[in-house]
Amino acid sequence: MSYKRWSDVPPAIKEELIDRVRSDFVLDWDRENDRLTVRKALRKRFNSFHHDLHKIYESYGSHAEALADGTSLVDPIVWVKLCERWGSDAFKKISAQNRENRKKQAINHTSGRKSFVRLLEQKRNENGNLVDFYKETRWSKKKNAFVTDATESTYKEMQGRLDGLGPEQRSDEAAATVFREVLGHRPGYARGLGEMVIPESSRQRDKV
Repeated sequence: MSYKRWSDVPPAIKEELIDRVRSDFVLDWDRENDRLTVRKALRKRFNSFHHDLHKIYESYGSHAEALADGTSLVDPIVWVKLCERWGSDAFKKISAQNRENRKKQAINHTSGRKSFVRLLEQKRNENGNLVDFYKETRWSKKKNAFVTDATESTYKEMQGRLDGLGPEQRSDEAAATVFREVLGHRPGYARGLGEMVIPESSRQRDKV
């Protein structure tokens, strides 16, 4: 965990982690989606754990206190290395810039740390469609409104297109088509669904 980024982790260590996942779960390693999902999940867990450790660091009254008390979650040598990074002027500058960038985001969501995959499955069980899913993940119950004007505008465009269809045409498939048309498309990424929802490539679909 002393590595600064997931991209800095040596390939041999990544492969060892992948092997552990493959031994615990039934996966079709010939499928590109399975391979991408495992690698993305490991990267997200790496980043999430770093985030949790940084929160522990910030909970202390000072840098010296954090160094002295540490945490049982990582080896003391690793903790010292992490503290040195978090206490540096360079890291503080980057953190401040990231906070400002997040404030400027036009489109945000309200799902917290619950993954879009879990929310999407929950919505499917409730017989909801992707347009409903978009609203639910961008609606603030506290404010009783969309999180930003941009998300409200996007939802209204989706709903307007659905309303323009006849009653018999307003299927889940139609909602999914509207969802993709409004948000646009990027190869290997399902816009609006989070990075852990990985669409099949046209090449994969052609094999079916």
